[in-house]
Amino acid sequence: MRLAWLVGVCAMALALPALAQSEATVLSPAPRFGYFEPAAIADEARTALLARDYAGARRTIAPLVGSFTHASPDIFVIAAMADAGLGNLAGARAHFMSALQMDRADLAARAGLALTLAGLGDRNAAATQLRWLESRRERCAGTCAEAVSIDQAVTAASRAIGDIAGR
Repeated sequence: MRLAWLVGVCAMALALPALAQSEATVLSPAPRFGYFEPAAIADEARTALLARDYAGARRTIAPLVGSFTHASPDIFVIAAMADAGLGNLAGARAHFMSALQMDRADLAARAGLALTLAGLGDRNAAATQLRWLESRRERCAGTCAEAVSIDQAVTAASRAIGDIAGR
């Protein structure tokens, strides 16, 4: 049961347009990385996630998570999904929260945090994230570019919270 929603959160977050467009947020140069290396590392980690190689994704993304210059919400979301896939929900929660500290409106981070909190059994905190997602859905009203992703996030979070009640 728990593994099923972990796979769901990975699939949902990988499908979100903002996550797929992360190159623009990770291209700043630094002595440790070239201009395009962070984007290539993030792409390699995403590929590992899609292959359900969570340890490989975590190992690949680790240098970027520790780099202030290259840290972005997308990097933390990838790290969080890898942690969740490895069963480290506390680590996933910390990475999703780091992503939200950088961008409070990051849909992948918000949805992932809601599912992770539900997985940890924290129904109230998960419901808080769900309310944020529902508010964003209302503002979008089905007309924004992320409408489908928002609906998927609300549905997944609602189900995860419902699973807590059913335990």
